[in-house]
Amino acid sequence: MPTDTWFTRLRRWLTGSSRSESSSPSGDAKAPATPRALAVRGREGVREGRSHYIEPNDERGIHRLDFQHFLLREAFGANYLAPLTQPRAILDVGCGTGRWAMEMAQTFPQADVAGMDMDRPSKEYEAEHSERPANYRFVLGNALDPLPFSDGAFDFVHMRFLSLGIPANRWPDVVRELVRVTAPGGFVELVESVFPIDGGPAIEQGKTWIGQAIKARGVDLALSSQVGAFLRDAGLVDVTDREARLPVGSYGGKIGHLAAFDLLNAFRNIGTVLVGAGVMTQATLDAALKQADDDLHSDRYRCVWPVYAAYGRRTG
Repeated sequence: MPTDTWFTRLRRWLTGSSRSESSSPSGDAKAPATPRALAVRGREGVREGRSHYIEPNDERGIHRLDFQHFLLREAFGANYLAPLTQPRAILDVGCGTGRWAMEMAQTFPQADVAGMDMDRPSKEYEAEHSERPANYRFVLGNALDPLPFSDGAFDFVHMRFLSLGIPANRWPDVVRELVRVTAPGGFVELVESVFPIDGGPAIEQGKTWIGQAIKARGVDLALSSQVGAFLRDAGLVDVTDREARLPVGSYGGKIGHLAAFDLLNAFRNIGTVLVGAGVMTQATLDAALKQADDDLHSDRYRCVWPVYAAYGRRTG
């Protein structure tokens, strides 16, 4: 049986090893202590040693974040679920383009709204979206580090779709930091998703590729369904859980088309990283994407994308 499978090549690339087998006695893949940079020709990946996030942070990835924002707003019917009144300060951790935070700044003009991320959007993106609410500011920071804010600085702390960049063993630390910077009586809200289900063989193949890649970086996407439990474990009260099961594909109407577009672009973006790393060919990726697109726009499958949201209140 050949041992140099695509996953073996992926494991060697992620760990920086030139050997096809792990040095551990069991032969299991080990997540590297410092993730390798995900540089791809013509695209920009995560910064080496700073992030476990596998999707490129170039213009294509950035514009997908904006699209994803509109999709989630359509699905949940609002930008937030917590029972906010007149917050004085709002924080969005992992803000990406800042789209959510800027809309919140317009909704709550009395609030100081901060969007925090590891990288500022490109000059080209900022030039295209030059208008910023006066009460919005961008702050550099990494969700895996202590947040650069004082205790109790915000009435509402929001974090969405960062599960691909948070190693499984770091979730408690990350949520505790969100709670630390939340004022007594304030709310923390998390929104995350797991892999789609019932999408057909091509979608399942894409899930396998991405799942193995993030597992090698210590990430477990299944933990996204536990956002409410993370808030309870961090001491928040009145925790409320919500789940949206987004239809993916033509059968789901407007939301189905939006979700299919977002999902296929996520697979394409991450697949491009794996092609650049030499763990699969462009032809293999293109064939899988074409089949997935055909499946999602046919009557063969009823793909569903579970999204989990939860919010809780800090008491003291």
